[in-house]
Amino acid sequence: MLAHPVDVVQGASTRFHAQGAWTPPNGPLRNSLRAKEKVIGRPTSVPLESIPELERHFPMQGLYTVASTSYRRWRTTRASALDEIAPTHAAIGGTARGRRFTTQQINQAYAMLLASQFQGFCRDLHSESMDPVVAVIAPPARLRNLVQAEFTRARRLDHGNAQPASLREDFSRLGIDLWDELKVFNPASTGWQNELDALNHWRNAIAHQNFTSHKLGGIMNLQLAQVRQWRVYCGHLARDMDEVLCRHLLTLTGALPW
Repeated sequence: MLAHPVDVVQGASTRFHAQGAWTPPNGPLRNSLRAKEKVIGRPTSVPLESIPELERHFPMQGLYTVASTSYRRWRTTRASALDEIAPTHAAIGGTARGRRFTTQQINQAYAMLLASQFQGFCRDLHSESMDPVVAVIAPPARLRNLVQAEFTRARRLDHGNAQPASLREDFSRLGIDLWDELKVFNPASTGWQNELDALNHWRNAIAHQNFTSHKLGGIMNLQLAQVRQWRVYCGHLARDMDEVLCRHLLTLTGALPW
């Protein structure tokens, strides 16, 4: 399984109780365990045998996490699709006007592909997050499809861009205010939210070939550096959305969702 690394917290592996239990350091891991504690009624101290599982699921304490299938696909299949278009600039030599026109088309195609791949990730994550909720509801087999359909009825991610408002509305069906939770988890997400908005403004401008919108800030040509930066921001958002949904579903259902 794909795991994404983070900084190692000094001394985390040595915080043990003499009685054979481990107390996690202050921070997101402890907060997550407190959330689970409310659900299952157990104290914060965790048996030693549980540490390997916890280490896989709580990266912000300098450990590793098993990501959702949606995030692993973002890091592999979707990344490969984006990588195919990324290096095409280098294949176009020269500085003539024709080259500048060609590279602009490549930049626009790259932005369109990035927006669509991120939308696909968000839709996949929403569907994957729905499964553990439906499992807890435990409807009869004949009604399971009906319950699942209610979570995706008129889902905006099925028909429109992965713009911030759409993400907030769709994920609210799972009982979470996505952007509020992302901002608590990582304040940098405020800036990423604005950049996601900008990416989708450009996506719409390219799709409709109308670059006069004030939302583009008067910029007529899209630079490769900008698209590359958007890709970095989308990667940060995908990583944090995966973790925030994991924590939310743990609190909601009492079990780790992936």
